[in-house]
Amino acid sequence: EKQQREIASMQEYAERNIARASTANSAKSRLHRLAQIERIEKPFVNTRVPSFSFSYDREPVSTVLTVENLSVAVGEGEGRTTLIAGAGFEIKRGDRVGIVGPNGAGKSTLLRTLIGQLTAAEGKIEWGRNVLLAYYDQENRNLHMEQSVIDELWNRHRSFPEQKVRGLLGRVLLQGEEVFKKVGVLSGGEKAKLNFALMMAEQGNTLVLDEPTNHLDLVSREALEDALRDFPGTVIFVSHDRYFLNALSTRTMEIEERVVTLYEGNYDAYLARKSYLAGINAAAETAATAAPAPAPKEENSFYRSKQQRAAEAARRRRVSELEGKIAEYEEKMTEIEAFLASPEAGSDYGALEEACMRLEELRAAHETAMEEWMQLS
Repeated sequence: EKQQREIASMQEYAERNIARASTANSAKSRLHRLAQIERIEKPFVNTRVPSFSFSYDREPVSTVLTVENLSVAVGEGEGRTTLIAGAGFEIKRGDRVGIVGPNGAGKSTLLRTLIGQLTAAEGKIEWGRNVLLAYYDQENRNLHMEQSVIDELWNRHRSFPEQKVRGLLGRVLLQGEEVFKKVGVLSGGEKAKLNFALMMAEQGNTLVLDEPTNHLDLVSREALEDALRDFPGTVIFVSHDRYFLNALSTRTMEIEERVVTLYEGNYDAYLARKSYLAGINAAAETAATAAPAPAPKEENSFYRSKQQRAAEAARRRRVSELEGKIAEYEEKMTEIEAFLASPEAGSDYGALEEACMRLEELRAAHETAMEEWMQLS
């Protein structure tokens, strides 16, 4: 696009100035440069969008999964490492649970343990009646690399007519002669789409996904997000994609330092709750170090201890700070929204994009501050 603008500018200059003696040489120079330019062809943009859709016939019970005192470990003997210890939680029908945590925390290992691919070190995993699992493995361990694409699906569902098999593959953009390729020669994105075709054929009412967006392009990611949001069943997934987590999850499971904690809400709500808890803990620590432990009082004494008064003072200070921040965020958001509505925004794409990004940051910060303020108030 930049080259096209430069070409148009040079052509316009040459046309305007070629006839005048004073500028003819300059115009000829532009024409000569135009003739020397190596024209860049407009790149091909694939506008095909896969059509993911997940459905099922069998409805599971209300409590899809119950986990009690679960410990997960990897390795053998002296090299054995415990990743998760004493975890307990329940997942209900219709939950969309996003699992987060640092690399190596055990997120993928937990998924494989839950579905029975790995053995738990300790504890109980109980899936509810009528639960039918469909699993997406980011490592493609479930695929047979020497089989053709069409056989990979057809061998698992021999009762399907060829038209249905080809239809499922076509919906994920594996079409024509592509279906006779060996699975092993497919790109990462194509293998991911084949895996989703397999899941669509399985009609699971509970989808378990390990990093489902890793190998997908943007349009495929958006199509998958829409399909999972429309899916009426239960979804349990690991992802590092914050946008995907925010758009999809209704609950967020954190794995950190061998502890599993389940939070209500999406990724932003999880961060807000973490920030609030960190603020409370910091206030309590500050209060504890600021004043010595009070002497014991009579049981029915109504006077608060110094530690309690210090904690209350810290809470009031934090509330005041948050009110100031919230007002500041709202003022800045109003300024940016006014700019976005102005004619200047339409003429400067760079400034427009920067303003939109800044507005999203302010909204997220405002939401986090409001959450903490409500909790403290």
